[in-house]
Formats: sequence, structure tokens, C-alpha cells
Amino acid sequence: MRIFNIVLVIAILSGCNSTQKTNTKQEKTGYILMKQNCYICHMPVSRDKMIAPPLFRVKEHYLPVFKTEKEFVDAIVKWAKNPSEELALMPGALRKFNTMPAQYHISDDTIRIIAKYIFENEIEKPVWYDSLHTAMQKNPIEGGKIELKNGKKIKISGEVMNTINTIKKILINFKGKNIEDYNKLGEEIFKKAKIILLDKNNKGETWNNLHKFFNSMEETMHNLISAKTTIEAKQLKNKLEKQINRFYNYFE
Repeated sequence: MRIFNIVLVIAILSGCNSTQKTNTKQEKTGYILMKQNCYICHMPVSRDKMIAPPLFRVKEHYLPVFKTEKEFVDAIVKWAKNPSEELALMPGALRKFNTMPAQYHISDDTIRIIAKYIFENEIEKPVWYDSLHTAMQKNPIEGGKIELKNGKKIKISGEVMNTINTIKKILINFKGKNIEDYNKLGEEIFKKAKIILLDKNNKGETWNNLHKFFNSMEETMHNLISAKTTIEAKQLKNKLEKQINRFYNYFE
């Protein structure tokens, strides 16, 4: 019996080691495939050399909306195969870098391995990000640094102001009964924010400042889209109201 127990322990430990080696191999494969297929455009480089958003920022936008591994991986595959304004979770990046080409030449299985790696692992950041993120956290609702010249508010078009007023009215008049209603509210607000950010009539410093402002709201909107309880959703909805009210401090 003692010999049997020793053999059993050895077998279990061998199985654990085998699983660990498999996981390590899968992680290594995911990392290699990510570098081979994604870092061509999504390299964590200096801000002035970027031709697409770094992958860790992609993860930051997708994870609040697609919280399980399956949802996350499926969403990445869907986007990679058919990028579009409708699917975009990063309208600022879409406007800045344009829509990425559809990745038909990469198999679904390969994209899934890459997406799984991104979901499970910490992704490399550009060296500039931490200092920028720290600065933005000091003024999260203001979206970092929206600077008024000589104290004067930034002039925006009537279309933008009408959209902002509509967002505010939707939030004030919202009477959600269940979590699905709150999720749809998040989707509706995000779609209207996308209209502003993707409108090519908004350009130059005006667009830069609009982007900064909505960048501070993106996480709230994304979390509301995927909120699981009405308690959480109500808090996010109230936070969005406060954030949108700050718009009038900077724009007119």
C-alpha cells in the first residue's frame, strides 16, 4: 500500500508538471503569434510613431464590455475579420488611425490564440503611458488637460451641442426597470458619443479636446453596457450624468 501511494503521488506530480508545461507552451505560442501578426501595427512605441493603438489599450477597452474569456475572444475575432464603425469601441483611435484592414489572411484559430493570450496576460505598455495615465487620473472627469485659452470656452458646432443636450436629456429621463434597460442605455450613450468623435467636421484642437473629454467617459459607458446588477448600473448612470454635466464647463 505504501508503494502504491508513492506511485500515485509521483503520477499526480507528473500530471501537474505536464499541465504546467502545456500552459507555458500555449502562452509562448500566443505571445509569438501576437508579435508576428499584431505588432506590425500595434507596437508599443512612442506616441508620434504609432500607426494603431497599442494592444494593452485595446484590452482596456474590450475587457469592461466583454468580461469573460469567450466573450472577449469572440469579440476580437469578429472585429479582426470585419472592422467597422458600428463595432468600434475606440472611436478616437478609429478617427486617428482609420479602420484597420480586415485580417482575412489570418485564420480564426490563430486570432483566437492571440486573443486568449491578450485576455490572460499583462500586455506591454509604451514607456510614455504611465506618466500620461497618472496625469489623467488626477482629473478623470475632465479627461486630462482640457485647457481654456484666456478662460474662454471652446466653440463647438450646433450639431455637437444638440447631441450633448440629447445625451443629457436621455440620462435625466431614463426610467430603467431591469439590467437590460441599463445596458441598452450604455449602448445608446456610447453610440451618440461615437457620432461626435467620428464626425470629420470636428477637427484640430476642437476634436482633440472633444476626444479628451469623451476619453474620460469611455470606461463608464463601457461598464454600463456590461453591468450585471441594477445597483452597479445605477451608480454608473449617475456617474455619467455628472460627467456629461462637466461638458458645459469647457464647451459652448
